[in-house]
Amino acid sequence: MTPCPKPHTIRSNTHLRWIRTQPCVACQVAQPPERLRPLNQGRPRDACHVRTAANGGVAMKPSDEWTVPMCPAHHREQHEGTESFQTTYGLDLAALAKSHAARSPSRKIRDASGDMP
Repeated sequence: MTPCPKPHTIRSNTHLRWIRTQPCVACQVAQPPERLRPLNQGRPRDACHVRTAANGGVAMKPSDEWTVPMCPAHHREQHEGTESFQTTYGLDLAALAKSHAARSPSRKIRDASGDMP
């Protein structure tokens, strides 16, 4: 039996710092546009790693190209159940992670984004 290949893992502090400067993806959907700026201004954001069947395993953090910005409250909510979180907010976190990776200031993350499914 052939062992399954280990998923590649890219770590980039540059990308994670940039992700934390972006507005929370859930707040953008949940708040009216006129309230969005004051809501996100000066608020901390987490780099939320998005897990899919292809990019991780049990107790494995996905590669940093699979991150989206979230405020701490939405990050906690997302950890309670990714599928229900995506349904509640009408988000596709994997697509958002790919979009953020393609715009990243980190070249290794931008290069990896072309290989993302």
